[in-house]
Amino acid sequence: FVHCSSAGVLGAIKNPPADESYPYNPSNIYEKTKAEAEKLVLKYHHEQGLPVIIIRPEFVYGPGDMHVLGLFKAIQKKRFFIIGDGNSTLHPTYIDDLIHGLILCMDKQRAIGEIYIIAGERFVTVKELADIIAEELNVSLSKIHIPIWLANMCASALEKIGKIS
Repeated sequence: FVHCSSAGVLGAIKNPPADESYPYNPSNIYEKTKAEAEKLVLKYHHEQGLPVIIIRPEFVYGPGDMHVLGLFKAIQKKRFFIIGDGNSTLHPTYIDDLIHGLILCMDKQRAIGEIYIIAGERFVTVKELADIIAEELNVSLSKIHIPIWLANMCASALEKIGKIS
C-alpha cells in the first residue's frame, strides 16, 4: 500500500532541507489531516502487518498544472503578493521525477514501512521562485508583502466561512 502524503506534514522547515526524521509540525488543516493519515497508515503497518510505504511529495509541477499556471498568471498581472519576507522554502518537483521515485519505492522490499520525501534537486525561496517567473515573463514583481499575521487571519476566516457553507 503506497500512501501519498505531503512534505507539508513537517510544517515550516527552520533549516532546509528536512529529511524523513524531521518531526511532524503541520500548520494548517490540510497538513494536519495528512499527518493524521500517515499515523493511521503506520499504525496498520505496525499492528496488522500491512505493507505500507509513505511518500511525501513536495511542490509537484508539470504539464497541465493549473496551480503553477495560476502563479504565472498572477505574477504577469501583478496580482501576486509575497506573504511574509519571502524566505519560506519550496522544493519544486517535476511530476516525472515523482513518478520515478514512486516506481523505485514500489520495486524495493526494503521500502516497506518507510517514509520517503520526494523533492526536486534543490530548494528555492518563494521570493526566488517569484523572481525567476517574473524574469521569464519579462515583468517586474510587485514589491508588496503581506504580513504573515494578516494572511493567517484571512485564511482562518475563509476556513470558517467554508465550514458554514
